[in-house]
Order: sequence, then structure tokens, then C-alpha cells
Amino acid sequence: MTPLVPIALFGWPIFVLGLFATIPPRRAVLIGVIGGWLFLPMAGYQFADIPDYDKYAAVSLSVLLGSLAFDHRALTSLRPRLVDVPMIIFVLSPFATLIAAGLGPLAGLSHVLTGMFRWGIPYAIGRAYFRDWRSLRELAIGVFIGGLVYLPLVWYEIRMSPQLHTIVYGYFQHTFAQHIRYGGYRPIVFMQHGIMVGLWMAAASLTGLWLWRTRSLVVLWRMPMSVLVPALIVTTVMCKSGSAIVSLGLGFGVLFAIRRLGSGVPLLFLALVVPVYIVVRMTGTWSGTSVVALVAELDTERAGSMGGRMREEDVYVVQALKRPLLGWGGGGFIPRDDEGERLVRGNDGFWIITLGLYGLVSLVSIFLALLAPALALGLRGVKHCHVPVQVNPAVPLVLVMVLFAIDCLMNGMLNPTYPVALGGVYGSLEIPATVERSVGGSYRPIRADKAAGTPIVSG
Repeated sequence: MTPLVPIALFGWPIFVLGLFATIPPRRAVLIGVIGGWLFLPMAGYQFADIPDYDKYAAVSLSVLLGSLAFDHRALTSLRPRLVDVPMIIFVLSPFATLIAAGLGPLAGLSHVLTGMFRWGIPYAIGRAYFRDWRSLRELAIGVFIGGLVYLPLVWYEIRMSPQLHTIVYGYFQHTFAQHIRYGGYRPIVFMQHGIMVGLWMAAASLTGLWLWRTRSLVVLWRMPMSVLVPALIVTTVMCKSGSAIVSLGLGFGVLFAIRRLGSGVPLLFLALVVPVYIVVRMTGTWSGTSVVALVAELDTERAGSMGGRMREEDVYVVQALKRPLLGWGGGGFIPRDDEGERLVRGNDGFWIITLGLYGLVSLVSIFLALLAPALALGLRGVKHCHVPVQVNPAVPLVLVMVLFAIDCLMNGMLNPTYPVALGGVYGSLEIPATVERSVGGSYRPIRADKAAGTPIVSG
């Protein structure tokens, strides 16, 4: 580990404070969250009885401190609303779980703070700074630029092998063998895993495609979107992540259907995949063998991995449902035999980990939070949207939320940009007359159709 690890992690809040002092707060938020996640090391420092100070904490605390220090009205003007209830429950419910498990209030508070760093603070930042259509467009452009910034780094690791984290920070952040795919390499750059990089590149590709095809952005850095978007799409495929390629294909289909139908219903159908999967797996009515057999026709190695996950998931579901409401809160969730040996290795799926640790209360609340915007766009119809769905800047961000929720069925890799986008989308979908920040720092109501503005065709 090089000295750059503590310098980067503990210096990032200072850097972001400097951003808030010198550039518009919304842009400082974008750089603080997206830039921090893209480039900070996958590392953390443990402290007694309090959450680890890691990459999540550095990103969240930096934008929180910057906002409170230089733009406090953005956060203090927030008022909890009904749409915020699922996220509030998800962040706070671990306290009840740890108390019920007999682990004490201090342990419960530590889990709550961890949830705040990973979900609560980014969500609140999104609600505060991306609460109208113009700011959502800016967030979408930020996601797209984040993908472009990673392009040369991803291509370097595709060609030279995943080495950047080792070169800069002195160690490899995961298992190297998992990043050798199809006779080449799967890039990981500065993230947790190559799967996370693949999903990020897919999210940036889909967001850029929507901005381009709706003519909300056709030129960036004097380069046409007709060049930049295909470059991102090709790079996403070259990341060699099966889940990212599937996400990319599903996203293409949904965006095309939305444009042709003028309706958010395709998002609704895609979102239903998540609760249907969870219900059939929890009840044991579907074993997953049909999907494994289908994957085996294309890639026997990946089919074997998926089949193993399904079998492990079955064992973990049985254990989790022994304490269904609030979960185990700790190591009791791990299935063991009479001699204390583990029955199966760990499972990576966010949904089963959440169910086992914190129970149905947490599981239902977080997936309701992630999927409710898609349900709103699908059920309310075009005439109830403040901006026509065919050009709505919330659409690609809602799609990314749905694809992330689907990814959470097999993986558990959170990018804090996603809860930021989630918070922004909730504000824009709920309020007919949104709020815009004036040059002087005050907030004034504006019409939602005015907030959307006319399409801007240059970056």
C-alpha cells in the first residue's frame, strides 16, 4: 500500500470543500461523488465501535461537509415526504435488527451510520441538488462524462491487464483470476470489481444514447455524440462482463420501446422482473435451472457459476427465513452444520444478503425505493408526466436504477451515484412546480416545463 491511499481518502473531503468554495455547488457535488468513486482507492480504516472510514464514507462525507459549509440551504430546505419513507426505513431498520438480535444499541447505531454513508447521504444529496428537469439533465451528462473519463483507463487494462490500482495504490483490490475472461482481461480500474465497472460503463452508454437521440446533447468537448456514444458502447462490450452486456441489451430495448410508444410502460415491465424473481426464489417455486440451461448453450463456464449461485441461494433463503421480519443482524445468517462448518460458501446477491442480515423490512423498503420511479412512469402515463416521456431526462436515470436493482439479484456492488440519481428522480417525478436555485443562492419555484427548458445541443 502506497502513501497515496491515506492521502487520497482523508484528503478527498478537503479537495471537495475547495470545489464548493470555487465552483457552483451542483457541479461540486457531481465531481465529489462521481470523481471520488471513479478514482479513490478501494480501502478503508477500521475504528472501534464506529463504521469504517472507507471509499463510501469519504465520498458521502465530502459532499455533505461541502454542502453544509458553503450551501447549507440546499440540505436544510429538504422536508421528508411520503416518497422518502422506504429509504428512511431501510437506513434505520438495522437498529431494530441489532437490538432484537441482542447485539446492543451501539452496534445498531454503527450499522445505521454505515447505511447513511452508503445510501442515506447520497440519496439526500440527490434530493437536494437534482430536483428539477434541468438539473437531472446535468446529472445525466455527469454520468455520461464519467463513462468517457474511464475510456482510456478501461482500454489500458483490457490491453495490459488490470494494474492501475496496483500501480497507483500499491495493491490489487480483488482476486486477479476473476478478471481473466475469454482469453483477455476484464478491467477493474479503481472500483470494487470488473462487474461494477461493466455496469457503470453500460449506465454511461445508455444515458449518453438517450441524451443523443433526444437531442438534449449532440456535441461534447467539440466532439459529436455520434462518435462518443458508439465508443462507450463498444467499450462496455469489451469489458467482458456478462451482466453488463445483458444490461446494455435490455436498456437498448427499453429505450427504443419508450421512444416508439411514448410511454413508460416498458420500464414498468422491466422493473417487475425484480419482485417476481425474489418471490419465486423465496417460495421455492422456481429453481432457476431453465435459465442455467439457456446460459449453458452460450457459455458453459458462466452456466456452472450461475448454477452454483442458485444452489447456494437456496440454502441461504432457508436460513434467512428462520428470522424473516428483521433478520439475523450478524454471523448467524451463515448456514452451518451441526459441527459449525459452513454448508456453502458466501453468496454475493444483495437481495439475499439484505434479507438474511436485516429481514423483509429492509428488503422490501430498499427495492420499493429503487423501483417506485419506474412504476410511477409506467402507471401514470405520458399525460401525467410534467415533461413528455420521449424527451424526459429522468428516463435514462430511472432505467439505470432498474438495471442496478436487477444486478442486485446476483451481485452486491453499490455505486453511490445511483442513490444520488434516485433522490433526484423522486423529486422531479413528484412535484409539478419544482425548485430552481438562483444565482444569488436563494431558491424559487419554477414551472416544471420551464425547468426542462429547450434542448441544448452543445456541452
